[in-house]
Amino acid sequence: MMGKSLLSKIDKHTVAKVRARAQTLSPDFTQADAVIAAMLQDGDALLNRGHLLARLKEFGIAGTSWWKGLDNYADWRNDNLLGPQQIPTEIVDYLLFAAARGPKDALEIGVSYGGTTAFSAAFFQAINPEFTYHCLDIKDKTKLSPAMRDMLNIQMHIPATSDDLAGQQFDVVFIDGDHSYDWAKRDFENIGRNARLVCAFHDINGKEYIPQGGGVFRYWRELRATVSREAPMLDICHAVPGEHVSKDGLWMGIGLIDYASRHDPV
Repeated sequence: MMGKSLLSKIDKHTVAKVRARAQTLSPDFTQADAVIAAMLQDGDALLNRGHLLARLKEFGIAGTSWWKGLDNYADWRNDNLLGPQQIPTEIVDYLLFAAARGPKDALEIGVSYGGTTAFSAAFFQAINPEFTYHCLDIKDKTKLSPAMRDMLNIQMHIPATSDDLAGQQFDVVFIDGDHSYDWAKRDFENIGRNARLVCAFHDINGKEYIPQGGGVFRYWRELRATVSREAPMLDICHAVPGEHVSKDGLWMGIGLIDYASRHDPV
């Protein structure tokens, strides 16, 4: 459920550059289809971190992953729109953490073109062929090929917001929609807090969203005061400190709430 585009918050030159780049990307997803098919054949071999990272490199992060903080993964960029726009090791470690808890379904809030969707759905389905991956967004921008739609057990809830699914339960919930404070909170209260096993937030270190009421950055830190009393909370943060991230390395990041280990609040 993507709200105001991040592109609206950066300079016009960069906006033009990114949009021009998107126009040059290939609509051919043959390689992506092949990787998804291979993953479904891999089965439990994907539980090996090195093997899963290798598959992600084959699949590629989206060609529009223009952030300078991803420059050390420049050779992972593909030539199309379809691919996670995230730090590869962060998304892989989140997936492995969730898989270790034996989920049967998941909900991704904020799908965009569907790169994270396709890769995550293939991963979970490879381990459990009966797995269902649910997708929620306010607009259908997905670029999933017909082959991917045939191969993957994906259920679309588009157009919709978390208000439409409020109170429903999923084993895994990945919150990556509108990054404002109000919507991060709303998505969690509607669905995330009901996750049976894992609730994950993307961009817990995304300082660029702080102007939006504090963004996910602020909300994740507020949750520590309450949620950590009943379930472990973990931060996966692999951003490399530097000019294009920050001196403290706070950028992107995935926050995990391990509801599989939930206990009575203390």
